[in-house]
Amino acid sequence: MTVYLVFALASAIIGPVDVPSHLPDRLRQVMESPKANTSQIEWTITYLDGVDAGLVEQHITRTVGDTIWQVNLGDEKGYHWTGYLRSPRSDSEEDRREAEVPKEDLAGPWHSLLYDGVAWHLEHQKRRIPLGGWAMPENEATYQRPFDFAAPGLRVSCPELPRNILGLRDRFLEGFDGAKWSVTSRGNIETITGEFQDKALEWDLDKTRGGQPIRAAFYVDTELRYTSYTELTEIDGRWVPSSISFYHGGEQHPYKVIDVQKASFDKPEHVQEITPEDIGVLFGSQLYCAEGLCSWDGTGLINYIDEYYELLFLYGLRPGPIITKRQASLEHKTVEELLAGWDRTMEQWRERYLKQHGEEPWVVKKSEAPDEWDLYVAKFIKKHNLDEPRVKRANELLGRAKKLRDYHKRKNRSEIRKAKEEGNTEKIARYEAVTERIFKRVLVRGLHKLIPREQRRAG
Repeated sequence: MTVYLVFALASAIIGPVDVPSHLPDRLRQVMESPKANTSQIEWTITYLDGVDAGLVEQHITRTVGDTIWQVNLGDEKGYHWTGYLRSPRSDSEEDRREAEVPKEDLAGPWHSLLYDGVAWHLEHQKRRIPLGGWAMPENEATYQRPFDFAAPGLRVSCPELPRNILGLRDRFLEGFDGAKWSVTSRGNIETITGEFQDKALEWDLDKTRGGQPIRAAFYVDTELRYTSYTELTEIDGRWVPSSISFYHGGEQHPYKVIDVQKASFDKPEHVQEITPEDIGVLFGSQLYCAEGLCSWDGTGLINYIDEYYELLFLYGLRPGPIITKRQASLEHKTVEELLAGWDRTMEQWRERYLKQHGEEPWVVKKSEAPDEWDLYVAKFIKKHNLDEPRVKRANELLGRAKKLRDYHKRKNRSEIRKAKEEGNTEKIARYEAVTERIFKRVLVRGLHKLIPREQRRAG
């Protein structure tokens, strides 16, 4: 497989970076430079060779702390780079067709996200019914992950392959932790070289531009394999790339070029929080994850077959209209037919559970004390003087959050009881944190979106 190296773009954009102790102080200084908490960058990538020659994709990258959200809008038709597509799994005609998907079938926004140490990828296109994608631990994600805008020309990133500190394949970096370092100067340029086994990584740092890399290169047996050149411009006191050109070996012409149109940092109008829901991951979305087929429950990933079906058929927690409509289309049914089928399945699941356990899991035991979440929503509605449609939506959010809370409490009740008997405060806190996440991410965050715009502007 061809390795497409992308030397990441901006040194002062995202949060803390894990810097290996074996790097020389000069490189550590670059990677440990102060980071902006929020940013927004608009940029294009132009492909100049191969089957995608002439394609220009438009990207928007937003960051909040360590979270990176990249939207790839494609070209003016929504078409995307196809060079990442893997080889057919076999020589069968079906697999060959799958590997040669027409650009129009892949058209539409592509979203990539780094969130809580997980890399997410979701494609909004007609071939994905219902809405789906994948979510993998960051170090296992293999392709279509967001570019990490940290240290221009220093960090090497590879869209198809797992990221590490330089983004190269593990076999390329074997022995890198024992690299022999050398530093040379030529006027305002400081060159740092790390040699390991038969390979070498090299950076040119410009002292007049914040000491940031303007060239990066990778050698094997002294042969130049990949290199990039970065043009820098100063924005808000930070040196930010204006363009980056990428080359195979010593070729005279780049195979792709990145151009940055706009960049801003720590502005009040920036997105202040990013979650998978912002890229379109909804309850009922099918996502391939490390554990198999998963779904998003509003706070984290759950098993699509077991936990999702329990929430759907025992607790009556249904996906929203987007997922429901697409699921109905997939099954060649109307929405009404699909919902009626779900109702029949729910009755069967509940009867079977009641017969097996002698209790109804979806019914919460009544308490004399009022539910704090009910009180919170009632106070919120009154404070913001919500109209009738917003009140209805607020109560829907309340019902969804309570069902999710009660499901997790019942599911983990034996473990919670055991932890309390053992006095295991760490485990107790971990289970309590689940309830807190549901409250903040499902209820509070959803309610905040219901505040009328004029009230939000007034603070």
